[in-house]
Amino acid sequence: MKIAVIGVGKVGSIIVKGALRNNMDVIIGSRSGKSTFGEIPTYNIGRAIELAETIVIAIPGSETAKFLSRYKEKLIDKVVIDVTNDITNWPFHHANEAKGLKYVRAFSMLGFEVMALPIIEGQQVDMLYVSDEAERETAEKIIRSTGLRPVFLGGIDKADIIDNVLHLWGTLAAQYKSRNLGFKILGLNDLKKKE
Repeated sequence: MKIAVIGVGKVGSIIVKGALRNNMDVIIGSRSGKSTFGEIPTYNIGRAIELAETIVIAIPGSETAKFLSRYKEKLIDKVVIDVTNDITNWPFHHANEAKGLKYVRAFSMLGFEVMALPIIEGQQVDMLYVSDEAERETAEKIIRSTGLRPVFLGGIDKADIIDNVLHLWGTLAAQYKSRNLGFKILGLNDLKKKE
């Protein structure tokens, strides 16, 4: 599976580094086709989308709707992982604009600092995500590559829950004046043993 990360800001860089640590085939898509991210192959956005099976959208959230509109035809049959938060709108996600795509909403409920160092008080931090069943394996592989534990919430109709969790995280971060806060869902390991 080749992964194209479109945008290598804070979250995009974390995903690229995780992919590299796990020997995944990763390329970068940028407007200019140039990157300062080491020796990783970098292409213009359209070409990067053509070359990859999985596309990670890690651009500013306010640009996501325009991105999906412009590249939607090229994104058909690709797994599209949206890590953006368009905080100028509610909801923050773009699941409606992504209808017809293999859409995943992940990496959007915590601060980037937690994603970069996903162990807090000796506990692996959880990353909640939504997707259709067919995209779960890909989503979980990429989430695990960053050191986070994937927790599936359900289909795309649950995307608003991710945004509400981000609201909760932001409220806690402001209250306690720390962005080094994460979430851990307890009891999942026992449930998996029963399956």
